[in-house]
Amino acid sequence: MGNTLENAALLDKLPQYFWSAVIFTISLAIFYLIGRVVLEPLVERMLRVRSVNRTIRGAILRVVRAVIWFAGILLALDLAGVDVFGASATLAAALTIAVGFATRDIAANFVGGVFIVTTHDSTSAIG
Repeated sequence: MGNTLENAALLDKLPQYFWSAVIFTISLAIFYLIGRVVLEPLVERMLRVRSVNRTIRGAILRVVRAVIWFAGILLALDLAGVDVFGASATLAAALTIAVGFATRDIAANFVGGVFIVTTHDSTSAIG
């Protein structure tokens, strides 16, 4: 009997879940387009004006794209009714630690790559 009541309650909430998914999809598409059409070209133009190396400029633009996706997903989830900004502090701390450990080697390689690209060592030239 309890299982039937749970199924009925789920069916009653189905339209709400559907509209939440629609709101999420539309708002994510809007945030993504705004980021790609406005924010990314603005950052690229600023980097060109400052004569930033093409390799570094590409890396910065990839980070900007990732931030656009991340912020878009968070804002779209919030608009769809998911409480992402009120998550518990313990969950946020655990996620931060996991991401920190996962990206430790990536960050080290990125910093090493930046030093290689930005260092103009004329003593290594053969000739």
